[in-house]
Amino acid sequence: MIAAGGEDEFVRLYDLATGKLLDERAAHHDWVRSVAFGRSGLLASGSGDRSVQLWDTAEGRLTPVQRIDDLGARVRAVALPDGDVVVAATEDATLHVCTGARAASSVGMPPGVDWVRGVGCLADGTVIAACEDGGLRRWNRASGLQTISEGENTVWSTQFAADGHLAVIGDAVGTLQVFEAPTNNRRRLLSAGRGRVWSLAANSARIAAAGGDGTVRVWLFDGGEPALFNEDAERSWAVAMPRTTDLLAVSTGNGHIRCWDLGGGTSQLLWEQDVRAGRLRSLAFDDTGELLAVCGGDGTVRVWQARTGQHASRFTSSGGWARTVALDGPGDRAAVGAGTGEIAVRSLREDRFTAHLAGHNGRILMLGFAAGDKLVSAAADGTVRLWSLAEQRQLAEVRVDATLHCAAFDPATSRILAGSAAGVVALSLNSD
Repeated sequence: MIAAGGEDEFVRLYDLATGKLLDERAAHHDWVRSVAFGRSGLLASGSGDRSVQLWDTAEGRLTPVQRIDDLGARVRAVALPDGDVVVAATEDATLHVCTGARAASSVGMPPGVDWVRGVGCLADGTVIAACEDGGLRRWNRASGLQTISEGENTVWSTQFAADGHLAVIGDAVGTLQVFEAPTNNRRRLLSAGRGRVWSLAANSARIAAAGGDGTVRVWLFDGGEPALFNEDAERSWAVAMPRTTDLLAVSTGNGHIRCWDLGGGTSQLLWEQDVRAGRLRSLAFDDTGELLAVCGGDGTVRVWQARTGQHASRFTSSGGWARTVALDGPGDRAAVGAGTGEIAVRSLREDRFTAHLAGHNGRILMLGFAAGDKLVSAAADGTVRLWSLAEQRQLAEVRVDATLHCAAFDPATSRILAGSAAGVVALSLNSD
C-alpha cells in the first residue's frame, strides 16, 4: 500500500500493484505534511493543524486509532519507530517523542535551525533529523542530541534599499547584512532576533525584517534602535513597504494583515483584517503606496486601498496556492506566482488576465515588473527568468543554483539578488 497526504487535508490509501484508491479520510484541519508507516501496520499522518493522527490500515481501510493534539507548532515530519511510539518534528524545530495521546519528551534543535524537514528512526530508537539548513542531527535518550553533519547559514531573504544602492541579506540566525550594492562593502550588521529572517522590505529611508520570533523590526538608515511591530504574533510571514511613502504592511501566521503609517515620528496602526486564506506568504505595494496586494494558500489575490483597507480587487489564479505577488509601479497590473510554477498577470483596471506564463518547475519566489513590458521571475527550481508580457514567452533564463530560497528585483537598477544555501548571486538585466 501507498499512503499519501496533501493540501486538501485528506489522507489516502492506494494499492501499489493497481493504483486503486482503497480508502480516504479527512481527520485534519490543515495540510497533511507527512505520512509514515510503522512496522506494526500503523500509519501516522502529521498536519499543519499541530496534530498527529494514527490509523489502522488493516484490510486497506483507514481506521482512526489515536490522535495527538497540541504539539505547539505545525507538524512537518512524522515517523513510527516502534509500536505506538510516534516521533513528530514541528516548525519550531522541535522533535516530540510521543506515547499514547501526549508528548513524553521533546528536544529542540540548535540555534539557526528553523525547520526539520524529515525524520527517520533506527532499530534502537535513535531519531535522525534532516534539517532545513542542510544538516543532519541524531537524538536518542541515552546520548541526547548530536550533530552528524553541519548545515549552512542559509540566506533566506534578500532586498534592495535606497533606490537600489544598498543590498540587504537576511540569514537563518536572524542576522541582516547591509552592503553597498556596487562595491559589496558591508555598511551595517543588524539583528532581527532569533531564527530565520523570513522576509525583508526596504525603501529610501527604512529597512524592515520579519524575524523568526514573530516580531517585525524597522530600522532607519541613519542608525538607532529598531522600532518593533507584531510582537504578539507567533509568526510574521511577509513585510512590505512602498518606495515613496511611510507605510508598513505585515502578514501574520494566523492569516491577519496589518498596515501602519510610520510617518510623522510616530507609528499608527491604520487597519487590520483577518483574511482567513491560509498562509499569506507575499505582500506588495505599488510605488506610491495607494494599493496593497496579498496572496495566500487559497490561491486568491486580494487588493486593498492601502490607507483605508477598503476592498479594491480580488481574483483567483488557476495555478493552485499563490506564493508571491507583485504590483507594477502605477498599480495597474498584478502578477501572481503559484506553488506549481505558473505565473499569471492581471489588469486591475480592466479586471481580466492579460498573460499566463509557464516554464518554471518549482514554486515562484519572486516577481518584478521590468522596463519594456517585461517581467522577472525567480523560482525554487533554481532559475531566474525574463519574460515578454506582450508576447507571453520567455526571453532569457539563468540557472543560479540547484534550488533557490529567495530573490529580489530592483527596477531602477535592473539588478537581481538571488539567495540559497550557497550564498547570494547578483545578476543584472543589462549584462550578458
